[in-house]
Amino acid sequence: MTFEIFRIQCSHERRRKLAQRRDGLSTRALVLEAAGRIFAEKGYQEATTREICQMAGANSAAVNYYFGSKEGLYDEVLAEAHRQIVSLEQMESVVKSSLSAEEKLRAIFSLVLHAAANAQESWGVKVILREIAFPSGSLPDSLRKEIMPKAALMRDLIGQAAGVSGGSAEAARAAFLVMSPCAFLIFFSKVFRSGIAPDMTDADGLRESMISYAMGGLSALGRQQGYGAERGSGTA
Repeated sequence: MTFEIFRIQCSHERRRKLAQRRDGLSTRALVLEAAGRIFAEKGYQEATTREICQMAGANSAAVNYYFGSKEGLYDEVLAEAHRQIVSLEQMESVVKSSLSAEEKLRAIFSLVLHAAANAQESWGVKVILREIAFPSGSLPDSLRKEIMPKAALMRDLIGQAAGVSGGSAEAARAAFLVMSPCAFLIFFSKVFRSGIAPDMTDADGLRESMISYAMGGLSALGRQQGYGAERGSGTA
């Protein structure tokens, strides 16, 4: 490749990135998106801030300017990865609604199945899978702020459905058991496309099966604790 061809290609790439910014993406957002794609492809150790900035069409100092460091950028990428799957705002809108506990859980399962159906197009799922396989260190504050409120919302919802306290050990265990299949659906969606597991194309049927099994288990838990799983009423 001659220098002139290389210069023309670089110029075209800069114009493309500038056009993206005119479409409303800030430099910070461009860097975050580029980092997500590169971390998903290469992992934290192999990725460089230089190539991230090049993909984003940003100055080489952009990572330090917006995120403090490569580690700070990765922390934010992990948090964004979780938001791509199901955001805290989405969960809050469901759990804090006036729907019955069963309908809330059905809505949560619908969000999960939508995320699973689009998992192969999401760099967020790939980043999280890499982090599970090769942990980068302690849970960052940005990710903790994303995960912990979601977990609390689910414990409250599960507690409401079973008729137990959302802060109880029973609710925590039940939330884990109810949501574990959801994580499998999202992070191992290729298994479902391979024909080994249930047909993912029948999302409605799968969701209703998930509801039946979840509410059956929560009803049993409620009976053990002297209550009944809540199906018809709204918020507790």
